[in-house]
Amino acid sequence: MSYFEGKKVIVTGASSGIGEATAKEFLSQGAKVLLVARNEHKMRDSFKDFSDESYAIYPFDLSKLEDIESFVDELVKKEGPIDILFNNAGIGSQSYFEDTDLNVFHELMNLDYFSVVHFTKAMLKHMIKEGHGHIATNTSVAGLITSRGRTAYSSAKFALHGFFDSLRLEIDKHNIAVTLIAPGKVVTNFGDNKLDAQGKPYGDKNIGTPYGLSSKKAAKIILSAIKHKKRQIVISKWSDVAWLGVFINKFFPSLYFFLAKRINA
Repeated sequence: MSYFEGKKVIVTGASSGIGEATAKEFLSQGAKVLLVARNEHKMRDSFKDFSDESYAIYPFDLSKLEDIESFVDELVKKEGPIDILFNNAGIGSQSYFEDTDLNVFHELMNLDYFSVVHFTKAMLKHMIKEGHGHIATNTSVAGLITSRGRTAYSSAKFALHGFFDSLRLEIDKHNIAVTLIAPGKVVTNFGDNKLDAQGKPYGDKNIGTPYGLSSKKAAKIILSAIKHKKRQIVISKWSDVAWLGVFINKFFPSLYFFLAKRINA
């Protein structure tokens, strides 16, 4: 029997990309999945091949921070105790700081950082009451190493790592685990939606990552990391420089800075 059989899982950002693929992997392993994203139509279309009893759709805009607590409370009231929360929703950006409208920073921090903190806070009280739980969060390699054009994005992702590394120490006594998922290059449409210097989606300007890891493979690695209660995991192909970048930055930071100035990551 699968480790996830019968478990209730919340996946945010479930309408596309890693969120969609991970939700489907949870379903294939017997979990009941509560899908959270803005695009209800996309979620209904994406999960129509699964039985209606195995998942539930909860349309919600995570940028509305003031509504998150009541949304989570109503969800738990209706569905019962939650075993796993996968914070996945987020948006990217790419532009040099000198060219970037500061509103881009506010939008990135609002969705990529503060919505995660608010959702985790709302969910945590329920997990503490039950005496167990697991909080997994999709961050990014950009939360471990820096590169040009990522000042806004890395700010939010580094903040997530600091928050959850501290939170892990506090909630271990409640039997609640924390796993940080740091993807490198994964093939999704994430890059098409990242924001440019003026806060507009990249769309056709995005080059894409055709040689990255598939979202389906990434989902399998994510579930394995959650199952084994990994503290942190980097997800990418071995050929992806993300692995090498994390290693060099950790042990040879000056060398990483030298290379990062010369390589367009």
